[in-house]
Amino acid sequence: GSTAFPRLRRGSVEDLAARLRSAYETSIVPGRFFEAPAHFRIGFGGPTEPLLGGLAEIGAALDARAW
Repeated sequence: GSTAFPRLRRGSVEDLAARLRSAYETSIVPGRFFEAPAHFRIGFGGPTEPLLGGLAEIGAALDARAW
Protein backbone atom coordinates (compact mmCIF):
# COMPACT_ATOMS: atom_id res chain seq x y z
CA GLY A 1 0.00 0.00 0.00
CA SER A 2 0.87 3.66 -0.21
CA THR A 3 0.13 6.72 1.87
CA ALA A 4 -0.53 10.40 1.32
CA PHE A 5 0.01 13.08 3.97
CA PRO A 6 -1.94 16.20 2.93
CA ARG A 7 -2.01 19.41 4.95
CA LEU A 8 -5.32 20.93 6.00
CA ARG A 9 -4.91 24.65 5.37
CA ARG A 10 -7.89 25.77 7.47
CA GLY A 11 -9.77 24.17 10.28
CA SER A 12 -8.94 21.34 12.62
CA VAL A 13 -7.73 17.94 11.50
CA GLU A 14 -9.27 16.49 14.66
CA ASP A 15 -12.66 17.97 13.71
CA LEU A 16 -12.31 16.63 10.17
CA ALA A 17 -11.45 13.16 11.47
CA ALA A 18 -14.45 13.18 13.83
CA ARG A 19 -16.77 14.38 11.06
CA LEU A 20 -15.52 11.71 8.68
CA ARG A 21 -16.11 8.97 11.25
CA SER A 22 -19.56 10.12 12.31
CA ALA A 23 -21.09 11.30 9.04
CA TYR A 24 -19.21 9.33 6.38
CA GLU A 25 -17.93 6.15 8.12
CA THR A 26 -14.46 6.97 6.78
CA SER A 27 -11.24 7.31 8.75
CA ILE A 28 -8.05 9.31 8.45
CA VAL A 29 -5.09 9.34 10.81
CA PRO A 30 -4.56 12.77 12.39
CA GLY A 31 -1.07 14.18 11.93
CA ARG A 32 -0.62 14.67 15.68
CA PHE A 33 0.52 11.06 15.75
CA PHE A 34 3.40 12.10 13.49
CA GLU A 35 4.16 15.45 15.15
CA ALA A 36 2.46 17.28 12.26
CA PRO A 37 -0.95 18.43 13.61
CA ALA A 38 -2.00 20.29 10.44
CA HIS A 39 -1.66 17.11 8.34
CA PHE A 40 -3.51 13.82 8.07
CA ARG A 41 -2.56 10.45 6.69
CA ILE A 42 -4.53 8.58 4.07
CA GLY A 43 -3.53 4.98 3.47
CA PHE A 44 -4.48 3.31 0.23
CA GLY A 45 -3.97 -0.01 -1.45
CA GLY A 46 -6.10 -2.81 -2.75
CA PRO A 47 -9.16 -2.41 -4.93
CA THR A 48 -9.77 0.95 -6.61
CA GLU A 49 -13.50 1.22 -5.88
CA PRO A 50 -13.24 1.54 -2.05
CA LEU A 51 -10.39 4.05 -2.44
CA LEU A 52 -12.44 6.21 -4.80
CA GLY A 53 -15.38 6.04 -2.40
CA GLY A 54 -13.25 7.07 0.55
CA LEU A 55 -11.67 9.93 -1.36
CA ALA A 56 -15.12 11.12 -2.43
CA GLU A 57 -16.25 11.07 1.20
CA ILE A 58 -13.19 13.08 2.28
CA GLY A 59 -13.99 15.56 -0.50
CA ALA A 60 -17.62 15.80 0.60
CA ALA A 61 -16.59 16.40 4.22
CA LEU A 62 -14.19 19.13 3.13
CA ASP A 63 -16.87 20.72 0.91
CA ALA A 64 -19.33 20.71 3.83
CA ARG A 65 -16.97 22.51 6.18
CA ALA A 66 -19.68 24.35 8.02
CA TRP A 67 -18.40 22.44 11.03
